[in-house]
Amino acid sequence: MRSITPQYRSVDGIIDVGHPNGSFDMKLDILKGLCNKPREFPSVLIWDDRGSELYEKLCEEPAYYPRSCEIDILQKHCSNIVGTFSDFSILIELGCGNLQKTGAILAALKAQGKKTSYYALDVSLDSLKKNLRDLSAKFCYSSTIRVTGLLGTYAGCARWVESSFDSFPTNDITFLWMGNTIANTEIQDAANLLASFRQACRGTCSFIFGADACSDESRIRACYNDRPGYFHAVVANGMNSTNAALGREVFNPKDWKVRVRFDRETRMVRCSHVCQRNLNLEVMGHIFSFSQGTEINQLLSGKWSPEQIAFMSQLGGFTLTNSWMDKEEIYGFYRIESAQRI
Repeated sequence: MRSITPQYRSVDGIIDVGHPNGSFDMKLDILKGLCNKPREFPSVLIWDDRGSELYEKLCEEPAYYPRSCEIDILQKHCSNIVGTFSDFSILIELGCGNLQKTGAILAALKAQGKKTSYYALDVSLDSLKKNLRDLSAKFCYSSTIRVTGLLGTYAGCARWVESSFDSFPTNDITFLWMGNTIANTEIQDAANLLASFRQACRGTCSFIFGADACSDESRIRACYNDRPGYFHAVVANGMNSTNAALGREVFNPKDWKVRVRFDRETRMVRCSHVCQRNLNLEVMGHIFSFSQGTEINQLLSGKWSPEQIAFMSQLGGFTLTNSWMDKEEIYGFYRIESAQRI
């Protein structure tokens, strides 16, 4: 098979497609976010090595239902999900694979004899190495499953796919997006991201993603206000990572408090940092004033209905073709295909 985009650096089987980790581009993204109204930090900054570690602890909490719902769906419907794959395809997971979930999908693909080149994308190098090590060990003797890592962001991955497209052994590309990550932004922004990957694949690709449809506010509050405080720690980590990217402590965590609230109208959990006193802070030569009570948005988590999922898919140039729900029907896996493939 021909090598894929030799201009990209590859170390220990991991292809660097461009990642933040304090890069100048990330500094510019931080500056841009602070100039926006409302102000925001790039959500990707949450998911460094520390953020990934905290998230895994959160997933172990009984009140955090998304993880158990996804496992329930995979236990019941995994063979049907992979039955929608062709006999030879590329599977790109947006977010480092979890051995229990991704492993189940790859095992089902192996059982059905479907040749698959699996790529795991993540911004956390340590998390990526660990999960790739576990997945590679599980499928090292498989003649049909190949595992490779991608270090970088969604935007970097889209650029890599676009530049690598002619070198891929097949143009049958499916993106895997688990953990309700697709709803970590507004519906229009999610649609725009879908469209960017569709364009990178020259108009033809598929997505399989998990999405939270829970509408029980008490359950949502219990999930995102867990007793050990892991979720708040995940959000707070975004500020720590912002300081790391800027190269110094611009934002003192003692001056800020994490706020988590559920927006009924948009069905979104909205997470932010709330300023506790009046501040004037310098970021890359720019002075920003924060009065007490000012918020910097950090993370969103949508609880989208199937109708909202279909609408978002259509905005991105896709059609919803399959769905698989958990036993309580509060969480689903969805398959969407680009309009050109239908």
